[in-house]
Amino acid sequence: MLSPPQAFDGTLEELCDRWIASNEPDSEAVAEFHAHFAEYVARPGALHLLRAGAELARGVERLGRDGLCLKGSDNAPAWWVQQALFLGARIAPGAFGRVVESMPTHLFEVARVQSSTASQAGWHIAHLFDVKDGRTDVDAWSRDEIVARFARSIHPCNHFLLPHPDWQR
Repeated sequence: MLSPPQAFDGTLEELCDRWIASNEPDSEAVAEFHAHFAEYVARPGALHLLRAGAELARGVERLGRDGLCLKGSDNAPAWWVQQALFLGARIAPGAFGRVVESMPTHLFEVARVQSSTASQAGWHIAHLFDVKDGRTDVDAWSRDEIVARFARSIHPCNHFLLPHPDWQR
């Protein structure tokens, strides 16, 4: 993974073209991930990784509304997905559930399961659409809201790289 520049004097488009785009997973990998994700969340018993909060502890599974299985996390699943897809990992048909169950839910766990990370290269994985919105009453979330929160948390279409050169120190 290409590290971000220590300084940059150019347009946002130039930054994206030169530094960020080369670190993104290819569109085929993202399309495959999406197909697996869509099939998975339609299944009863699917585990939904959601941003941890007062009512949803990181790394702990609990039942939510309508009996949906929830597990709290920080940004670790997003980091894991971005790096796995960037490195060309593919999920075998029918294996998405096992992949979700094994995803790290704490940032410090990511380095234990991946030899390199976006963070080590000097990047932060940010989200286009918020994964937290201040609504913390997990039991009030509908199935559709839980699936949307899960997608916003781990789906690569909701991730973008933000350079953090100071993190390299």
